[in-house]
Amino acid sequence: MHKFNLSGKVYVLFLAASLQMLFSCTAVNNSRTIGKGNTGVELSLGGPLMTNLGVAMPIPNLYLGGRFGVREDLDISGHLNLTSPIIPGIALDLITSAHWVPFQPGTGNQSATPDRGWSSGLGLDIQWVTDFKGGLVVLPSIDLSGSHRYRWLSTFAGSAFGLNFYRPGDESILQISPFLGFEFITRKNLSFCIKFTAYDLLFNYDGSQVYWVYLKENTPARQKYAPLGISIGASYVFTRRAQD
Repeated sequence: MHKFNLSGKVYVLFLAASLQMLFSCTAVNNSRTIGKGNTGVELSLGGPLMTNLGVAMPIPNLYLGGRFGVREDLDISGHLNLTSPIIPGIALDLITSAHWVPFQPGTGNQSATPDRGWSSGLGLDIQWVTDFKGGLVVLPSIDLSGSHRYRWLSTFAGSAFGLNFYRPGDESILQISPFLGFEFITRKNLSFCIKFTAYDLLFNYDGSQVYWVYLKENTPARQKYAPLGISIGASYVFTRRAQD
């Protein structure tokens, strides 16, 4: 194999490989909700780490998203990949989500401690990818997450379980991508997040034309598993009272 320059061909290769591990790219703590009637704006940058350009760097997926609190324990959201229009072969990359978090600080037996305590949540994500010419790729996933918040710091972890029906040959369509993240929460409804992900634990990426950074690699056995990734994000919540 040889090194690639930053060109349209490289972007196509990045796309072809990253379509197999798109799940869990956004740097958002989905194990807490923003509150009924509130609206959130989110920005996230990052993805799987690759070394084609000589140094390890994440694919620059830039997601802009919005979130709405349907109930105290239920959010719906959408995230649009702003990078996708400059990649040949793709015109739209959109993630739509719903996250149910019935157990979190500020609710139930933790109602007296909104800034500290445990939480757990369940999410349904659907990723829509198309070039508006050759068809539509639909990638569903479920993510399970939990977190612990102590004042301004929320540590969260979980895993995304995706179904990729576009895998070649007899490869498993199941994608398992565990993650760990840290959210830093300010008093002004603004929070910052960093998230680390091991993408697609079951798939052997040997032969990939993109040089990923792997969690597990055995070169003699031609085994390369779980590309590692990092993403950072920021979010702001407009409360219902402020909107009124």
